[in-house]
Amino acid sequence: MISKKPKIPKAIKRVGVFGNPLKEEVVATAESIRTFCTGRGVDTVSSDVLQDVLPSDYPVLSNEDLVKTCDVVIALGGDGTMLRAARVLGLTGVPLLGVNMGSLGYLTDVPLGELDESLDRVLRGDFHIDKRARVYCSVWRDNKKIATANALNDLVVNIKNEIGSFTSDENLRTF
Repeated sequence: MISKKPKIPKAIKRVGVFGNPLKEEVVATAESIRTFCTGRGVDTVSSDVLQDVLPSDYPVLSNEDLVKTCDVVIALGGDGTMLRAARVLGLTGVPLLGVNMGSLGYLTDVPLGELDESLDRVLRGDFHIDKRARVYCSVWRDNKKIATANALNDLVVNIKNEIGSFTSDENLRTF
């Protein structure tokens, strides 16, 4: 299965915010993004994942509607948040910008201290899109597909006391 080409919008009209509600900085950062975008005539909406931590006047959409209506999504958190956001975006082609609020951040692109500069560049269309490999998995039982999954980074499969790992360019390894 091949993902759609990334959608590079002519003009960013709406930014979606996806984040880890347990991260201390997520509320202030989401507010900062909203203020920054509003000052440039760009709407900002949040995933309902953040509904309980954001102010009640912050627009909130379901993940499904967020993906359908946003030109770009910003993931606030660490690599786990980035992976969850990528799962929500799936194969839509909506660009995803990861802001690192974690400790290491292999997948998140932007350190928190560089968010304003990076967001300004995104809103001006001054960015490039990195293509990331996805891994696809189907689970079959009695010749019937019972589950499917895809992942941005890797898949871990537990088969009767054995654990297997897939990456984008490898076959199943067990250990």
